[in-house]
Amino acid sequence: MHQSKVSFKELIDLLSSDQLSPEQHFQLAEMLDQPEYRAELEEMLRHSYYHLADRTADSVEAAQGFLDAIRRRMGQPAESGVGAGLGVGTGLGDAVDGGVSAGLGVAADRGGVADRGAEEALAIVGIRRRRWYWVAAAAVLFFGSIGLYLLLPGKRASPPVVAVHTRDVLPGGNKAILVLADKTTISLDSASSGTVATQGQSNVFKSGHSLVYEPTERVAPDTAMLFNTVITPTGGQYHLVLSDGTKVWLDSRSSLQFPPAFGKGSREVKMTGQAYFEVADNPAHPFLVHVGDRTVSVLGTKFNINAFPEEGMVKTTLAEGSVKVQSEGHVLLLHPGQQAMESRQLVEHPDMEETLAWKEGLFRFNNATLPAVTRQLTRWYGVDFIYKDSVRASFVGDVPREVPLSRVLRLLELTKHVRFDINNKTITIMKY
Repeated sequence: MHQSKVSFKELIDLLSSDQLSPEQHFQLAEMLDQPEYRAELEEMLRHSYYHLADRTADSVEAAQGFLDAIRRRMGQPAESGVGAGLGVGTGLGDAVDGGVSAGLGVAADRGGVADRGAEEALAIVGIRRRRWYWVAAAAVLFFGSIGLYLLLPGKRASPPVVAVHTRDVLPGGNKAILVLADKTTISLDSASSGTVATQGQSNVFKSGHSLVYEPTERVAPDTAMLFNTVITPTGGQYHLVLSDGTKVWLDSRSSLQFPPAFGKGSREVKMTGQAYFEVADNPAHPFLVHVGDRTVSVLGTKFNINAFPEEGMVKTTLAEGSVKVQSEGHVLLLHPGQQAMESRQLVEHPDMEETLAWKEGLFRFNNATLPAVTRQLTRWYGVDFIYKDSVRASFVGDVPREVPLSRVLRLLELTKHVRFDINNKTITIMKY
């Protein structure tokens, strides 16, 4: 008898209760090859994120039984373990196709765990990546979290070590200071929506969490000689719309200096820290971004500049259009999907999702070292990390930037590579 197809959500529910038929296994595997269903799964996982912090060792044991049941249906050996937390980038084999975006750790196959028996048990396309994809998704659904989970062969997981803390550290948010041409300062996070200032021939108003410059009439020649500056503190971020319609997103510990209204020549701004630009197209008036002694020249395009001093170099990453990066006589012309490290080295295929994750409200780690992870956490949470032990590990996965610090540290700890002691805003790093 022909079996009618059920909805994607019903299939996920059946999978998490180990009630899928072989035909439904095949249907779900096919669905997860399609972007619209992966997006639906992402939203389901994102919706249930906040349950992670209350999970206990009993949940880990229960999850193990759940995964064993799924592996039996797949013809895989049980007892392969569930390591809750961020994926650890130490030679992962077959990574999930495209990762599991929105916060799942990479599901990995490290030794042919899924090689035997599955083909006889189920009529599923014989691709290990696809099967591991939805097993990882089901594991996370069982936990009720988009927190990062890694399925690894090995021993059954032991109870996670919980970060010790006396007081949690809240995440950053939409905070910034506007410095007007006369050096008057305005706190944008506490300012009411509406007009906050008039600068030259531009009205400056706050709309939600955006600062918008709107020219009132034809710009006088001397208006472009005035400069405003927006500064984001540690744990701050802000969105601006400049007088020409260019949109700018500022990350924490960053600044942008710009005229309230651009004049007749080129449109020039100065920045520090990290910013993402969507430049309004105007070929007659090139847009120039000055970063120290470097200049990025554009017409109309979308790009990211990371110029945090602690990162050791300036990285310009192009999403759309074209830009020219110049410094000390060196020039690089970028095309979409390329990155300039300083103005000397061209990276052909940078991780665009990792580069732009901050703008989307995520920490995205792609084989990130612990120092690289803690630098991001320092800028967003305003904390200091102290190393008691040397920890060598790299991390793979996503974490929303909107969660308290303790949740991020707990995910890192659950990899069994590192643990933390939180004392107000000082965090001590130790071996697991």
